Amino acid sequence: MNQFNPPELDFPSVSTTNPSYSTIINFDIENMVSIAKLFGVNESQAKIEFRKSLDFERKLYYASIENHSPPLNSTNNNNAITIKAAIEKWPTIKWKKIFHGYHLTNESVVIITNPDYVTKFVKLVDETPKRVQANYIIWKSIEYLIEKLDEKNCFDELHLYLPELLASYWARHSQVEERVKNSAYKIALNVKQVLIDTVNHTSWLDIEAKNDIIQHLQLVDFIFGATDTMLDDKKFEEFYQGIKITPDNYLLNFLKISTFFEQNFIRETQKPENQRDSTFVFKLSKFLSADGYNEAFSGRIVLDIGILKYFYFNINRPNFVNYATLGSLIAHELGHVVDNRYKYVNKFNMRENNWSQLTNLKYQEVETCLIEQFNNYTSGTTNKTLDGQLLLDENIADNIGIKISYAAYQDWVKKHGEEPIYSSSQFDANQLFWLFHANFYCDYPSKYSNLKSDKTHSPKDKRIIGPFSNSLDFANDFKCPLGSKMNPVKKCNFF
Repeated sequence: MNQFNPPELDFPSVSTTNPSYSTIINFDIENMVSIAKLFGVNESQAKIEFRKSLDFERKLYYASIENHSPPLNSTNNNNAITIKAAIEKWPTIKWKKIFHGYHLTNESVVIITNPDYVTKFVKLVDETPKRVQANYIIWKSIEYLIEKLDEKNCFDELHLYLPELLASYWARHSQVEERVKNSAYKIALNVKQVLIDTVNHTSWLDIEAKNDIIQHLQLVDFIFGATDTMLDDKKFEEFYQGIKITPDNYLLNFLKISTFFEQNFIRETQKPENQRDSTFVFKLSKFLSADGYNEAFSGRIVLDIGILKYFYFNINRPNFVNYATLGSLIAHELGHVVDNRYKYVNKFNMRENNWSQLTNLKYQEVETCLIEQFNNYTSGTTNKTLDGQLLLDENIADNIGIKISYAAYQDWVKKHGEEPIYSSSQFDANQLFWLFHANFYCDYPSKYSNLKSDKTHSPKDKRIIGPFSNSLDFANDFKCPLGSKMNPVKKCNFF
């Protein structure tokens, strides 16, 4: 199902009345003016024009985050619309051009995730002078391309737009030992099995819900960075045969590569899952980072090559560390699989998860609990109250992730026995599990770090405080009194 989402604008998330807002806006304007002067633009006039452009972007930003996540339910299909109906409702938008290449007809159904935004966008464009809009578009294009002109950024651009080349080279020259891969894979399989067992023994899930979730969990496979395809020269050459490089024309090559990957993405996402090119995973795996991705449309969890090289995993560390880091990351991504099954909708945007009404209501109760919990938290850097609805998907995965990774570690201990702890440690293995997981989110935010903040993940400290305070296991391990901050009477738990 094709979706039409509001843009994710990189705009200060602080209130316009916050002193920090003026600071960051003035900084942006000075940056814009310094570049405009290179094109011979008058400095005073540029400041006036760019301030208008930023005001236009501010209005776009606030329109995009209002009514950002309307609830889906079995009787609400207001967000599903045919291309023909979209053209009739918002005739000034060139819908056919937007969906060009997706092989859609006038009768094809798409999801407009935030119809209010589209209406506000049309109104804003109608009210805003064309000069302001043109300046905004020109600036965003320059801002996007300006870094491409400096040869100092060549490696960064190569990493960003041709990560497959670097990843393949890195995978061939820095291969991980098979025993390391096997050990990490065993953790992944154990975490998955523990989640399956947990779902199977959860009393409030009806049999249809259990079967639905378990069926999709069983199909999940894990890719640790380098796939076999990345080491296959023939497949590698086939993957890149559509790119024609022009010698000594950096900007043109950049545009060709960008177009190639956009077209490749459109082509692959339109195919049935069993016909998708396995090389498509290239674009998801990053060799200079260490993170995981739930590739929902193919049922794979992709873990960057760096996962087995850096902080997440080390075969020589105790398993209370590896389960607290790698195990929780994998459980987090599997948590998205569970949540995606609940949110599954058909092509008419109607809830079609085949769960009973009672099970759906129970799931919604936990969602509401998490929303209310995080609505009561405040960001330490912006002093703004968190939006529990906007952060819900990741908070669900965080809460499921820590519970299941801890349970998976306990399962490992049951099979292999308790591990020795560090001789100087005042904590036992279970307590160290929690501390190592918390250390994973250790951060020292700067004064301006959250002005342009992550809009889907909670602040790092809340990603610890929230899930930990929902965990009876944490409270038991640290003997937190019932009713204390980290052991509240009311907890938000799915399992």
